[in-house]
Amino acid sequence: SDPGRGDGDDADVNGGGGDARARRSAATRKNGGDESQHNHHHHQSADANRSPGNASGNASRDRRKSGELHSTGNNRHKSHKSEYKPGDAIADIDTLARAIAACDAGDVARVLSQSQFRPGAPAFTTLIKTCGRSGGWDKALELYQAMKQRGVAANTITCSALINACGKSKQWEKALDVFREMKADGVEANIFTYSALISACAKGRQLDKALQVFRECQSAGVEPDAITYGTVIAACEKGRRCDDALDVFRQMRDKNVDANVITYNSVLSACDRAGRADDALEIFELMRREGIKPDKHSYAAVIGACATGGRLDDAMATYRAGCRAVDPDPALYAAAMQACAAPGSAHAGDAAGIWRDMRERLPDQTPGASTAASCVSACEAAGNFRQMLDVVGVAGDVHDARRDEEAEAAANAVVTEAEAKLARAKDAPPSVLTAAAILSGRTAAADAKIAAEAALIAAKRDARIASLQTRAKGVRTDLPQASYASLMTACERGGLSSRAVDVFAAARAASFIKPHPPHPGSSSASSASSGNHPTGNQTQTQILSANSDPAWHERALRAAHAGGLGADAVEILRSMASECAGGATAGARASALGACVASPAGSLEGTRAASTVWAFIKSAVRAHAMAEGRSGLDARPATQACRAAGACAAKEGDVELAADVLAVVEAGPDDDARTDASVLASCAAAFAVAGDAAKAAETLGRNADGDALASALATVGAAGAGGSVLATLSDAACLRACGGVAEGTCAAVVACASDGKGGDARINVQRAVELLGAWGETHACAAAAAKRLEEGARALEGKVSSSPAPGSPVAKGGAPGAEGTAQAARGSPAVKEGTSFAFAAGARSKPAEKPSADSGADSGADTEKRKGGRESHAEKRAASQGKKRGDGEG
Repeated sequence: SDPGRGDGDDADVNGGGGDARARRSAATRKNGGDESQHNHHHHQSADANRSPGNASGNASRDRRKSGELHSTGNNRHKSHKSEYKPGDAIADIDTLARAIAACDAGDVARVLSQSQFRPGAPAFTTLIKTCGRSGGWDKALELYQAMKQRGVAANTITCSALINACGKSKQWEKALDVFREMKADGVEANIFTYSALISACAKGRQLDKALQVFRECQSAGVEPDAITYGTVIAACEKGRRCDDALDVFRQMRDKNVDANVITYNSVLSACDRAGRADDALEIFELMRREGIKPDKHSYAAVIGACATGGRLDDAMATYRAGCRAVDPDPALYAAAMQACAAPGSAHAGDAAGIWRDMRERLPDQTPGASTAASCVSACEAAGNFRQMLDVVGVAGDVHDARRDEEAEAAANAVVTEAEAKLARAKDAPPSVLTAAAILSGRTAAADAKIAAEAALIAAKRDARIASLQTRAKGVRTDLPQASYASLMTACERGGLSSRAVDVFAAARAASFIKPHPPHPGSSSASSASSGNHPTGNQTQTQILSANSDPAWHERALRAAHAGGLGADAVEILRSMASECAGGATAGARASALGACVASPAGSLEGTRAASTVWAFIKSAVRAHAMAEGRSGLDARPATQACRAAGACAAKEGDVELAADVLAVVEAGPDDDARTDASVLASCAAAFAVAGDAAKAAETLGRNADGDALASALATVGAAGAGGSVLATLSDAACLRACGGVAEGTCAAVVACASDGKGGDARINVQRAVELLGAWGETHACAAAAAKRLEEGARALEGKVSSSPAPGSPVAKGGAPGAEGTAQAARGSPAVKEGTSFAFAAGARSKPAEKPSADSGADSGADTEKRKGGRESHAEKRAASQGKKRGDGEG
């Protein structure tokens, strides 16, 4: 048996946090102790040497931890089951241990009967310990019963080992039964027995029983040692019983029993969980006076207790001291971030710096969701919206994107397989009716079908989550909904429309994965979803799920509109129609169609995004008319919506959409709409670019006002359909319908030259110059326009070629006049000096003002003005408050 250790095993202590021990003398503990590797709230266990004479016991336990068998000098086995074969002779304890490990529960007695080796009390004790280490508590009990049946008297060491074996497997009731039985048999319990039993109760989350055993130990005259005290304190910490933990710790101090760093950490963690800042600071000071060096877990617990208990200045002071004294870990940073995000904290502005320091010191570790959420809340309270974007980054990682795409493909494959399995289950022949099937009313085929349907539902859910994670483009999907609302505000204020849409996708994925409770320190529900985010420390009451809240979808659609993200807008609109109780709203449809209008030419080619939104609008108008008792056949969208749909048709050359818009206008009761110049010009441009010049000319011929048509073509050309308008004006019949070559048609050609990006812009300029040159042979106005266009193009080319590279001092505003050309080359707004890298790298310009940018407003609402990528203060405020459009679409 083990000398110096009653249970003969490395029994769990300090609440069962693991088998790793720090067995040190009191002098060693006072010199600072070991730094434990455990979580902020779940400390691993360590015990001190019970006496200086325990060296041999400690050495034997260390050998057993490495897989050696202690009972004999034959320390060669590592896996009993892999080395023993049934039928082998059992002539020694090593072979017997391997045979017991290889047998099933309930066969221990048979193995013992076949053994040539007859174990005594020490051998039985060793076998019980071996079973306990491998989780075989049931075999340990069988050994104990066999021992008693053979007349071998059990002693304190054997019973302690058995209790410890049960405790390792969380069989606290069995451990109590053994304890009662040993007392009934007259076997005396010592401190090792009580420690093992307390640990068993703690592992089984039976804190009251653990405290009862502790008091019984004291009543029996058995003096608790450091291990016993540490076990009880750790159990109280895990059970959130701070008062009990402090009471036991004070008893420990009164008895002059030394505590090590892990015991102190358990007490501090109990104070952290209870928000007992004063007690935590007192214990922390006592710890340092006793010569116990605090580790990173000590600092994290004190910071957390101060943050929860309102001692925010002390929390930040402890954080700064901890960063100097130890290497911070995620738990320490999380506690400091909690202090920054606490209501009324004067340290909210420090959150961004703490986040950057954490990312620099721990580059390979991903901060936890609570840490990120606290950082977002603190940055919002401090008004640091630019720094808030560092939490999600402004661009997704390429490797993460590839991983998400692969996960989405795998999830879709699972859906396909589940669909095929369900089809086979439905087509399977009827099962043979058995008596059991008749009695239960269910057959094997019906059960298989039900199982296949459930598997398909689960597979589709997983595929949807994977799809949203891909759309999130690297934005983490484990934050509370309030954090995503704050991040969307940051993206809106920074002009990062595309990233705002990514954040919305992440919020939807998070709402599918796990509904999050409200997070402290965030804004109220209504303001979070609508975009009205007051700074400060207002407490959130409720945040609705991004997947089912119409306000979330409307906000994301406004971001898509601002960024010209037509394809994303259509996906969001579909989600709103299927997930939200009231379906898609008028404001949502308006923003979606506006996003299609603002999308770059060619970006929606083949997607029929505008046609999809147009179908939503027509359906809503008909439903509205029928709800009012009118015929849905005569109802048509507002003229503004028709103009927007026509502009989309012109940009994408969508003949079907153009024809449908004309048909809707013709069927309506409004004569003015039938001859609306904007509708006719955009639809004619769609026909012309598709090669149907005759249809284009016929469409333009419905309006006799050539000047109005020319002006409308200029508007459509500047909105992104330059190629289509040039194709229209290149046809003689269409040109005549617009009044021939005149100032208006020349202006339309010049407007087309400003459309496009990169190569498309140069092509449009070249085509415009050629067309104006041909007209200029007989018309002076065209010749003058061609000359001005050529001079402007050459000047622009010269400025772009001479503009400094992005990031150079000149590009930052060092040279007069360079800013505008540099911005034209980069396609992003000017970045002020001092702007954070994350914010600057993701900055993008809002689309230039388009006369019908808000023409998706099927209600005919006023257009939001955007000039040069900048908005007035009033407009920004209106946008952030989620200004909604009306619902009168008919």
